[in-house]
Amino acid sequence: MLPLRPPSGKPTALVCTYAATGHNSAVLSVDVTEDFMFTGSKDKTVKVWDLNTGEEILSLSGHKRDVVAVKYCHNTNCVYSVAQNLIKMWDVRQDSGKCIKTLTPQAGSTISGFISGITSDTQINDLQISDHQLFAAMGNSVRIWDLKTFSMTGKLSGHAAPVMTIKLKKRESDTLVFTGSRDHFVKIYELSESNVGVQSPTYSLAPPHYDGVQCITIRGTSLYSGSRDNSIKKWDYETHQLQQHVTGAHKDWVCAIDHLPKREVLLSGCRGGYLKLWTVDTCQPICEIRAHRHPINAIATNSSCVFTASNDRLVRLWRATGTLDDQLQEIRRAIQV
Repeated sequence: MLPLRPPSGKPTALVCTYAATGHNSAVLSVDVTEDFMFTGSKDKTVKVWDLNTGEEILSLSGHKRDVVAVKYCHNTNCVYSVAQNLIKMWDVRQDSGKCIKTLTPQAGSTISGFISGITSDTQINDLQISDHQLFAAMGNSVRIWDLKTFSMTGKLSGHAAPVMTIKLKKRESDTLVFTGSRDHFVKIYELSESNVGVQSPTYSLAPPHYDGVQCITIRGTSLYSGSRDNSIKKWDYETHQLQQHVTGAHKDWVCAIDHLPKREVLLSGCRGGYLKLWTVDTCQPICEIRAHRHPINAIATNSSCVFTASNDRLVRLWRATGTLDDQLQEIRRAIQV
């Protein structure tokens, strides 16, 4: 990683402190812990970075297509990566980063109908992991794998176009699965541990976006969705009500969305390379930063940093400044007046 000097001039809410270089093509996905960063790229590799030293410690090759999603699992201490319709499982505890399993939609299916509609060209667009289950956005549905047996145990149906993004919320009695699709809808599935087979959505949030949903994030009982219609919507996923609708949130597709854990701030990134900050309660704009000269494909956060992955082959690391706190206080005072 290359250390960067803070820009001169007016202080900004976020300052870019490092840029991770090493990929030879667009960085499509990023996942982080407090100590490590995991990236997936169009160069067909997955890279692992030590955030304490800033060094690239592993470069994992084996995919034959663009790596569109990467996710670290704390339970297994493994990294899962997606390229086309293959999911690879990597043991990153080893210096070599060995691929220990490859999941395919055609293998391990135990219930009739799971692999219907799947071809060799069916794209997996996203994945999430909860305990020992893996959820993959594959075509117009979500497929569920049991990571103990590596068998496909469930399918979430109901979308009329490819599912682009998934988020999970673990509750005491069940797991909520949130999906965003090119059919413009966000859907919610309530899954108990005993649920297997084909499941239909429990709720569809309405009104839908005017174009495909590219990204979603969860904070408390709020769900935020970003769309190709350039807008952001805030929903209460318990009441299923739309609470805020920011039309023209960006001048281009909203491709990535997340929130700052220690502050009441929503983050969004667009195809034009801009990173925007919003208040989480009213979605009021805080500031806009030209983070990259190319599209922002993914955003991740940990307790200290914001990470933006872009087509410019970089992942930039950002830290919040006192300017952000000052801007939040100004907004609160204006609301109270």
